[in-house]
Amino acid sequence: MGAETACKVRIDGCLVPSEIGSPKKKKGELPFIWEPLLPLVEMKADRVHKLALWNETETVYNYIKVYIVPDGGISRLRVLGTVAPPLEVNKEIDLACVTNGAVVISATDETYGKKENLILPGYSKEEGTQGWITKRNRAAEKPSESAIIKLGDAGLLSHAVIETNNFIGNHPVEACIMACNSLSSNPESDPNCFWYQILSKKPLDPNTQNKFVLSLPKEPFSHVKLTIYPDGAVSRLRIFGHCVDPSSETSEDESTETATPNVEKPASTPSKPEPVVITPKRSGKKSAGSSHKRTTSSASNSAESPTRAKRGKNN
Repeated sequence: MGAETACKVRIDGCLVPSEIGSPKKKKGELPFIWEPLLPLVEMKADRVHKLALWNETETVYNYIKVYIVPDGGISRLRVLGTVAPPLEVNKEIDLACVTNGAVVISATDETYGKKENLILPGYSKEEGTQGWITKRNRAAEKPSESAIIKLGDAGLLSHAVIETNNFIGNHPVEACIMACNSLSSNPESDPNCFWYQILSKKPLDPNTQNKFVLSLPKEPFSHVKLTIYPDGAVSRLRIFGHCVDPSSETSEDESTETATPNVEKPASTPSKPEPVVITPKRSGKKSAGSSHKRTTSSASNSAESPTRAKRGKNN
């Protein structure tokens, strides 16, 4: 931009509901609050300015506003962050797509193609830059390469698609997929994490979409690990499934808790006392134990009743 570069730049952000669609204030519409994301910073001509926030934002934003002071221009603006789309629970989606919030955590090698290409939307159209490509691996006894992907949300996984479009001769010979459920962003740092094999080692065909049915479809998983043998290039990885509904788990827990007292309530209810049979007093004999008390109480009652009767006659 040369001399026309803006002297200072500031960035604000806001969250607008999807049903409204635009943060512009209209008649009869409430204004939206723009929160400062980047304070006013100085710019220099013909440079790439990498500006980081003091703290990572905990709020989701879908609009940003750029201020240039006093005027001038900027050539490019890139905002880096994590995608947080609203996912539908009852709809089968690609949980390993970047547009649904998926992130590639790590890869053992990405010499000729970045690991992030695995989760790009759409189909690959060009060879080279449109896939995850590793170098030749012949050093190990059983050579393999792997990549770990954090899904957009924990879900029940049904099937996978390993695409090798535009790769002929350099595609992997075989591949397998493992999955885990971890609260950590990187499951490799979670000591309690355990990997389950949801797809055993399968052969891959070149320049096509290799589709597979996954095992353990009723178990929720948050991460998947794609392992290729011995090495090669994969254009896309699709992991289809349904998001786990947190409300259903809560309702099941609550129903279990509420059902337990209902089942145990009859057992905890005290039994009805047995009726006490009052026997008439027998002269010269006393019953032992509990019957002695009942006889005594009945005797006192019978002793009082004649007295009341006599008083009634005298009156």
